[in-house]
Amino acid sequence: MKKIFLLLTFVFSMFIVSCDNETDNIQESSDVTNEKMDSFINSNIGIDKNGQFEFTVAENTILKAVKEYSNTFDLDIEPQSIKIIDIDAKKYLRIYSKNDYVSTVALVLDNQNNYRVDKTVCTSIACASGGGCIPNGSYCTECYGSNGLKGDCKRTTTGG
Repeated sequence: MKKIFLLLTFVFSMFIVSCDNETDNIQESSDVTNEKMDSFINSNIGIDKNGQFEFTVAENTILKAVKEYSNTFDLDIEPQSIKIIDIDAKKYLRIYSKNDYVSTVALVLDNQNNYRVDKTVCTSIACASGGGCIPNGSYCTECYGSNGLKGDCKRTTTGG
Protein backbone atom coordinates (compact mmCIF):
# COMPACT_ATOMS: atom_id res chain seq x y z
CA MET A 1 0.00 0.00 0.00
CA LYS A 2 2.86 2.32 0.90
CA LYS A 3 4.53 1.65 -2.49
CA ILE A 4 1.32 2.48 -4.35
CA PHE A 5 0.97 5.69 -2.34
CA LEU A 6 4.58 6.68 -3.11
CA LEU A 7 4.10 5.83 -6.79
CA LEU A 8 0.90 7.89 -7.00
CA THR A 9 2.58 10.79 -5.18
CA PHE A 10 5.50 10.66 -7.62
CA VAL A 11 3.22 10.53 -10.69
CA PHE A 12 1.07 13.38 -9.33
CA SER A 13 4.12 15.55 -8.59
CA MET A 14 5.49 14.92 -12.10
CA PHE A 15 2.11 15.94 -13.52
CA ILE A 16 2.23 19.22 -11.55
CA VAL A 17 5.80 19.95 -12.68
CA SER A 18 4.81 19.18 -16.27
CA CYS A 19 1.84 21.56 -16.08
CA ASP A 20 4.01 24.28 -14.54
CA ASN A 21 6.51 23.94 -17.40
CA GLU A 22 3.72 24.17 -20.00
CA THR A 23 2.38 27.29 -18.31
CA ASP A 24 5.87 28.83 -18.35
CA ASN A 25 6.21 28.06 -22.07
CA ILE A 26 2.83 29.61 -22.82
CA GLN A 27 3.78 32.70 -20.83
CA GLU A 28 7.14 33.02 -22.59
CA SER A 29 5.64 32.76 -26.06
CA SER A 30 2.82 35.20 -25.28
CA ASP A 31 5.27 37.79 -23.96
CA VAL A 32 6.29 38.47 -27.56
CA THR A 33 2.84 39.88 -28.33
CA ASN A 34 2.16 41.50 -24.97
CA GLU A 35 4.88 44.11 -24.70
CA LYS A 36 3.91 47.24 -22.83
CA MET A 37 3.72 50.59 -24.58
CA ASP A 38 4.54 53.67 -22.50
CA SER A 39 3.32 55.88 -25.31
CA PHE A 40 2.26 55.54 -28.93
CA ILE A 41 4.89 57.71 -30.63
CA ASN A 42 8.42 56.25 -30.82
CA SER A 43 7.32 52.84 -29.48
CA ASN A 44 8.65 49.62 -30.98
CA ILE A 45 5.68 47.65 -32.31
CA GLY A 46 7.28 45.13 -34.64
CA ILE A 47 10.34 43.55 -36.13
CA ASP A 48 11.63 42.84 -39.60
CA LYS A 49 11.72 39.08 -39.99
CA ASN A 50 13.26 38.08 -43.31
CA GLY A 51 11.88 41.17 -45.03
CA GLN A 52 8.40 40.82 -43.52
CA PHE A 53 6.82 42.91 -40.78
CA GLU A 54 5.89 40.98 -37.64
CA PHE A 55 4.05 42.58 -34.71
CA THR A 56 5.73 42.35 -31.30
CA VAL A 57 2.89 44.14 -29.52
CA ALA A 58 -0.69 42.89 -29.30
CA GLU A 59 -3.26 44.79 -31.38
CA ASN A 60 -5.36 45.72 -28.34
CA THR A 61 -2.27 47.24 -26.67
CA ILE A 62 -1.59 49.36 -29.75
CA LEU A 63 -5.26 50.42 -29.98
CA LYS A 64 -5.21 51.47 -26.32
CA ALA A 65 -2.06 53.55 -26.87
CA VAL A 66 -3.64 55.18 -29.96
CA LYS A 67 -6.76 56.02 -27.92
CA GLU A 68 -4.63 57.69 -25.23
CA TYR A 69 -2.73 59.58 -27.93
CA SER A 70 -6.05 60.66 -29.48
CA ASN A 71 -7.31 61.94 -26.15
CA THR A 72 -4.11 63.92 -25.57
CA PHE A 73 -4.38 65.69 -28.93
CA ASP A 74 -8.19 65.92 -29.22
CA LEU A 75 -8.24 63.85 -32.42
CA ASP A 76 -11.70 62.48 -31.61
CA ILE A 77 -10.92 59.03 -33.00
CA GLU A 78 -12.02 55.69 -31.59
CA PRO A 79 -9.52 53.17 -32.96
CA GLN A 80 -11.03 49.79 -33.90
CA SER A 81 -8.40 48.02 -35.98
CA ILE A 82 -4.92 48.37 -37.43
CA LYS A 83 -3.12 47.22 -40.54
CA ILE A 84 0.42 47.47 -41.89
CA ILE A 85 0.51 48.97 -45.38
CA ASP A 86 3.35 49.43 -47.86
CA ILE A 87 3.58 52.60 -49.96
CA ASP A 88 6.63 53.28 -52.13
CA ALA A 89 8.69 50.64 -50.28
CA LYS A 90 7.92 52.21 -46.88
CA LYS A 91 5.86 50.67 -44.09
CA TYR A 92 3.02 52.50 -42.39
CA LEU A 93 0.62 51.69 -39.59
CA ARG A 94 -2.94 52.40 -40.71
CA ILE A 95 -5.50 52.87 -37.93
CA TYR A 96 -9.20 52.50 -38.70
CA SER A 97 -11.62 54.19 -36.31
CA LYS A 98 -15.24 53.57 -35.45
CA ASN A 99 -16.25 57.04 -36.65
CA ASP A 100 -14.85 56.51 -40.21
CA TYR A 101 -11.55 58.28 -39.54
CA VAL A 102 -8.36 56.80 -40.94
CA SER A 103 -5.02 57.66 -39.35
CA THR A 104 -1.63 56.77 -40.77
CA VAL A 105 1.82 56.90 -39.20
CA ALA A 106 5.16 55.89 -40.71
CA LEU A 107 7.18 53.04 -39.23
CA VAL A 108 10.92 53.48 -38.94
CA LEU A 109 13.27 50.48 -39.08
CA ASP A 110 16.25 50.79 -36.73
CA ASN A 111 19.64 49.01 -36.78
CA GLN A 112 18.32 46.15 -34.61
CA ASN A 113 15.50 45.38 -37.10
CA ASN A 114 12.86 46.93 -34.82
CA TYR A 115 10.03 48.98 -36.30
CA ARG A 116 9.07 51.98 -34.20
CA VAL A 117 6.21 54.43 -34.62
CA ASP A 118 7.40 57.72 -36.14
CA LYS A 119 6.42 61.17 -34.85
CA THR A 120 3.77 62.33 -37.36
CA VAL A 121 0.20 61.02 -37.45
CA CYS A 122 -2.05 62.02 -40.36
CA THR A 123 -5.81 61.68 -39.81
CA SER A 124 -8.69 62.18 -42.24
CA ILE A 125 -12.33 61.28 -42.77
CA ALA A 126 -12.93 62.81 -46.21
CA CYS A 127 -9.97 60.96 -47.71
CA ALA A 128 -10.45 57.73 -45.77
CA SER A 129 -11.85 55.76 -48.70
CA GLY A 130 -9.08 56.94 -51.04
CA GLY A 131 -6.16 55.86 -48.87
CA GLY A 132 -6.08 58.81 -46.47
CA CYS A 133 -3.25 61.25 -46.14
CA ILE A 134 0.25 59.88 -45.58
CA PRO A 135 3.08 61.18 -43.38
CA ASN A 136 5.93 62.76 -45.29
CA GLY A 137 8.54 63.60 -42.66
CA SER A 138 6.91 66.07 -40.25
CA TYR A 139 4.09 66.83 -42.70
CA CYS A 140 1.22 65.00 -44.38
CA THR A 141 0.59 64.59 -48.08
CA GLU A 142 -2.44 66.34 -49.51
CA CYS A 143 -5.46 64.23 -50.21
CA TYR A 144 -8.67 64.80 -52.08
CA GLY A 145 -12.10 63.51 -51.17
CA SER A 146 -14.45 61.69 -53.53
CA ASN A 147 -15.94 65.08 -54.51
CA GLY A 148 -12.54 66.23 -55.84
CA LEU A 149 -12.15 68.88 -53.12
CA LYS A 150 -9.07 69.04 -50.94
CA GLY A 151 -9.49 66.73 -47.96
CA ASP A 152 -9.50 67.33 -44.23
CA CYS A 153 -6.10 65.92 -43.31
CA LYS A 154 -5.11 66.75 -39.73
CA ARG A 155 -1.43 66.50 -38.84
CA THR A 156 -0.17 65.77 -35.35
CA THR A 157 3.60 65.80 -34.85
CA THR A 158 5.29 65.17 -31.52
CA GLY A 159 8.86 64.77 -30.41
CA GLY A 160 12.03 65.66 -32.25
